[in-house]
Amino acid sequence: MKAVRTCIGCRLRDERDLLTRVVLAGNTVVVDSSATAPGRGAWVHPTTDCVKNAISRGGLSRSFRRSGPFDSGGLLAHITTEKVEG
Repeated sequence: MKAVRTCIGCRLRDERDLLTRVVLAGNTVVVDSSATAPGRGAWVHPTTDCVKNAISRGGLSRSFRRSGPFDSGGLLAHITTEKVEG
């Protein structure tokens, strides 16, 4: 049975392999490609819509249990780059 996680952008459950894990480093949201970074992590579909929803609807604050604002520009850039390359 595959691990299932909830996307913080669209709130839909999906297999872990289809989501991207993000963690908080200071006030910066960074992609945890190996999904092994210590600390609280959150999962998001690697789509611009889900990332923007996570930012605007407070999914990051909820997941990290901290109030924002967070620097999530690197996350948006990563998702955009992945779309172009993939």
